[in-house]
Amino acid sequence: DYFTQSYRAGFVVQSQKLESNLNVIQSNNTIKPESDSSANRLNWTRKKVYAEAAYDLPGKILKASLTLPLSLQQINYSDSVYAQNKSLTRLYFDPQFRIKYLVGVENFITALYNFRNVIGNIQDVYHGYILQDYRTLYANNADLTERKDQTAALGFNYRKALKLFFWSVNASYDHIAANNITSSIISNNFQQRIVLPFQNVTDSWTANGYISKYSFALHTTFSGGILWQSNRSNQIQNNVLLPYNTVATNLNVGTQTKVSDKVAFSYKTNLNQTDSHSSADAPTYHIKELVQQAAINYDPSDNLLFKLSGEHYITYQSQMNELKYFFADASMKFRISKFKTDVELSAVNLFNVKNYNALYLSAN
Repeated sequence: DYFTQSYRAGFVVQSQKLESNLNVIQSNNTIKPESDSSANRLNWTRKKVYAEAAYDLPGKILKASLTLPLSLQQINYSDSVYAQNKSLTRLYFDPQFRIKYLVGVENFITALYNFRNVIGNIQDVYHGYILQDYRTLYANNADLTERKDQTAALGFNYRKALKLFFWSVNASYDHIAANNITSSIISNNFQQRIVLPFQNVTDSWTANGYISKYSFALHTTFSGGILWQSNRSNQIQNNVLLPYNTVATNLNVGTQTKVSDKVAFSYKTNLNQTDSHSSADAPTYHIKELVQQAAINYDPSDNLLFKLSGEHYITYQSQMNELKYFFADASMKFRISKFKTDVELSAVNLFNVKNYNALYLSAN
């Protein structure tokens, strides 16, 4: 057979209800609704019928697969509090194509194209405010979220198994078009978010490379990698449309070596940098983080293993003090061969670090 083929079909019926209230306790201990828009009585029904054809070419030189899914969806949702009663019927076609082509005995090229229609759920259509956490209110004022997501990727892999030498490069592009956008009103002590019916596009580019080589003379594996990612998106904050570009870069190098038959050592360092800026007058933000990891293993016998490991974090951020942390762990493992049992004793966080901050940056 030159290719294989498969077919499947099915249906899904989903019924959900979302009910919420947001009340305020007055000074005299009476309870009143927070506002007229702080309650939800939402009913949701989704019906889906789907069929899919899949074709696969399992060749030695050329491998390829094509998936052709087709689905018909009908969604109904209603909320008597807001006189809301809507229905939506959509026919979706989400093809996917993958290919792998050998350009040598071990080297190969990969390619991918994927188109997906993503439709929202009950969390996208409630109109009354819900308290997401102690300082965030969330609500919707738009139709059901619909996204069209296109992804394309291309990669090359080089392998020399006898020499234990490997490297690869990959690139991908992702384009998402949505029918709504989140608007944020930010104050000193609260953030209100509401979803509005505006066209919204997000573009992401990613490129990465990796290399690894084992040195027979040094009994050591050397490795390194680099990753670059750019993400362009839009935000509405305090009634201002802000197009953002967030760029993340990662550079890592590492080594693993066998010092002797009983001692092994490994070291890896990661440098991460994230930058976010807008074409408007919003402030630019930078985060840099250096993470170093080291471990040493000592095996005095086949039944006894000692391990000591450590991690050192340094974080630099705009107009803020540096964050520095050092973690260390130790363990001892004893194997009882007669009973096929391992007994392990471990000590975690030897330097008793009690406070740790991790930073996350997404646009503003």
